[in-house]
Amino acid sequence: MNKHTIRLKLVAFVVVTACGWSITLADFPEMIRRVPKDANVIMYMDVERVLASPMAAKEDWKGKRAADYHTRPFSVPPAVTKFVRAAVINVDTNHSEWQIAVLEAKSIPPLETIAKNEKGYIDTVAGTKAVWSPRGAYAIQLPNNSVGLMIPANRQYLSRWIKDKAGQSSAYLTDAARDMTATGPQLALAMDLEDVVQPDAIRGRLDDVEALKGAKINLDSVVKTLATIRGVKLAVTIKEKATGKITVDFGADAAVLKDVGKAVLLHALHNHGLALEDLEAWTGSVSKNAFVLEGELSRSGLMRLSSLFEFPSLPLDDSGRDADPVDAGNPMLYATQSHFKGVTALLDDLNDKRKEFQNPGHAAGWWETYAKRIDRLPLVNVDPDMQEYSATIAELLRTGAEEFRGAGIRTGVRQSNQAAAGSNSGYGYVATGYGYRGDRYSGARQDQANRNAIRSQETGQAAATGVDIRKQIQDATSATRRKMTDRYKVQF
Repeated sequence: MNKHTIRLKLVAFVVVTACGWSITLADFPEMIRRVPKDANVIMYMDVERVLASPMAAKEDWKGKRAADYHTRPFSVPPAVTKFVRAAVINVDTNHSEWQIAVLEAKSIPPLETIAKNEKGYIDTVAGTKAVWSPRGAYAIQLPNNSVGLMIPANRQYLSRWIKDKAGQSSAYLTDAARDMTATGPQLALAMDLEDVVQPDAIRGRLDDVEALKGAKINLDSVVKTLATIRGVKLAVTIKEKATGKITVDFGADAAVLKDVGKAVLLHALHNHGLALEDLEAWTGSVSKNAFVLEGELSRSGLMRLSSLFEFPSLPLDDSGRDADPVDAGNPMLYATQSHFKGVTALLDDLNDKRKEFQNPGHAAGWWETYAKRIDRLPLVNVDPDMQEYSATIAELLRTGAEEFRGAGIRTGVRQSNQAAAGSNSGYGYVATGYGYRGDRYSGARQDQANRNAIRSQETGQAAATGVDIRKQIQDATSATRRKMTDRYKVQF
């Protein structure tokens, strides 16, 4: 899975207080139309309204610069007023071949200027001028003071995007923008899951949801409802505090999920790398064909979600990502020290969060978040060896996130295969401890023991990989500290 992959972190996310469609079109007209027709994930952000919120004003999100980047929840160029980001994701592997972002800004410099500042070049793709950026993206000019990004910088994907007829995106994803009004949420995410879920695989996955064990529910009805899932959306509103609303939409009445929907949703999120501690305290409810979960977002939760909106930022202005040289006796020393301090501060913060990790999927989400934040630390005047160090650290964190996330996916696959194969599934090294008595009780105990063993094996493998990666990070940090201290004759 390449480092530009958007993870399946949305598996159970939704927005939704319905406002008029005409209002939506006034806010995100051409931007929504530019989303490719095969996209199944979309994100909306009204940057101006985020930065105008009381919380952002109090914490000075707009004014904070590179030196304290790791304390800032959102980082986009100040000229950007809103953006849409979309991708197509393989739900089974969490892999995305491409993702696009459409940014609307107060002003857009000429592509030649962007190319020069990016140290990239101008290409012509499908008859359209495009900037190739060494940060791994293509940029094209769009109408209405907008610019489009294609990530990764795949020329063929870009050509297809340019040639595609506009306005063909999924109706479900387009509907997710209905609340993006002057008084609604500032952030929205959605994933179209129509015809994705395999009904036969659902029951086996539910066996791992602790809250369902012994519960007086009609499991057949729960499975039948879950199999009709249409999609998930999330809305985030930032005022004095941040609040979130997740809705999972179904094609049938969701009443059967009233008491178990929250447990099922949290289990799915944990297994797919988006475990937020805040969700445990959120309130669940049913509204016709939807299950809704809503509550407050802590600063930690907001930081976690913010990583979904981060992307290679173009030099549209003095954004803090590539700020002008500072007034210091040795600009490279100053910038290099600040960069190293930023990386180590983020690593320390991530290490502090380890005690909060509840499972591999939870760890995966945070490791991926911090990899992205390291990617976006300032690079101007930073020593090339220091740049190489931080890129290595970010890649190691992504490798760890991929392994942690893979543990949850592999566990689900192996457990589903076991359920399909029956009691003689080939996992006898655990099952033999219960004997094959042939009765239903014995088979159930044996099956659960096998499922527990699979989970333990995959979790143990992921944990071992995490220990190895943390050692590599420590070694790289120590080596870089020694190299920089020797080179600049000051302590790093």
